[in-house]
Amino acid sequence: MRWLFAALLAVLPLLAQAASCSADRINERVHVAHVHDGDTVMLSDGRKLRLIGIDTPELSRDGRPAEPLAEEAAAALRKLLADQTTIGLRLDAEPRDHYQRSLAHLFLQDGRSVEVWLLERGLATLFIVPPNVWNMSCYIAAEQHARDAGRGLWARAEYRVTDTTELVPGAEGVRLVRGRVIEVEESAKSLWLKLAGNVSVRVDRRDLVYFGASDPRSLLHGQVLVRGRLVARSSGWMLHVRHPVALQRLPGD
Repeated sequence: MRWLFAALLAVLPLLAQAASCSADRINERVHVAHVHDGDTVMLSDGRKLRLIGIDTPELSRDGRPAEPLAEEAAAALRKLLADQTTIGLRLDAEPRDHYQRSLAHLFLQDGRSVEVWLLERGLATLFIVPPNVWNMSCYIAAEQHARDAGRGLWARAEYRVTDTTELVPGAEGVRLVRGRVIEVEESAKSLWLKLAGNVSVRVDRRDLVYFGASDPRSLLHGQVLVRGRLVARSSGWMLHVRHPVALQRLPGD
């Protein structure tokens, strides 16, 4: 019986997490006709729907190979939704993204969050795009649970925190990087934090409202942890940050 008790203790945090992530409302019930990838589905009415709050590895396209665990994430979502007669959509502040895809948080018939299910298994990473920030604290906790357990993507070396001075060619993709802010520049539309190692972090002025008292300019000379899609440019590396969760001063700095 000891093994059973231990197993129950292991799953209790997951059960509590799932319970706290239930939808406060369901705006619409729909049928999924096709799973495009780990974070995008086609509905039976023809709409293409992007899950809010998460990002999964990119499948191969245009001659580029699939990112690690992209196929696994898509297959897992396909299997999860296979026996669902309908799924529930909880809408957020914006009904569509700039690609004109519908946006929603997805819920299974038993009330479980699809985003949380993927995050807890390390098949997705947190992806915050304001103003669509409902349930973000729940998604943050779900991802942290997977990180602590080293599940899925978090078992891979490229998803470990990397110092900005140690980035090497080929490091593009969703990354967590750590570095010191050595300069802050301002333009008409953006703030630019320059980190050691030739890394630039862009924060659009329109998004400063989401930072509240956490003004990115106050991070000058501080050590920060930045998360997002790392892009290689001729002048170095760049990350675009839209929410303070993705740009945090490290404790003790």
